[in-house]
Amino acid sequence: MGDLKEPSALKLFVHELNKTGSSSYTGMTFAVHTRLQVDLYPMVEALTKQAGTSRNKVMNQLVEIGINTTLASLPKELVSQLHRSADQILHSAMQEAAAAEAESS
Repeated sequence: MGDLKEPSALKLFVHELNKTGSSSYTGMTFAVHTRLQVDLYPMVEALTKQAGTSRNKVMNQLVEIGINTTLASLPKELVSQLHRSADQILHSAMQEAAAAEAESS
């Protein structure tokens, strides 16, 4: 029996831009403020308009595609190290979020 693969983040995004598919995310998010370079901003806005979705969603999709592409080009040892570091960062961020939630209750 064939191996069923989920479509890549890039393929999903391309389908959304071509109006042949859609995606959504349900889960925890973190607010991250960033500034776009002047040459990136208009393309992000054009992609957002074409996809008919929010800039936030498009930015998440572009970051995911960029991370996946970058990780695919790195040595396996470095990718493993980055995953361990990312796991530690997520664990700390979730602990901080839980502590902030407990303080506000």
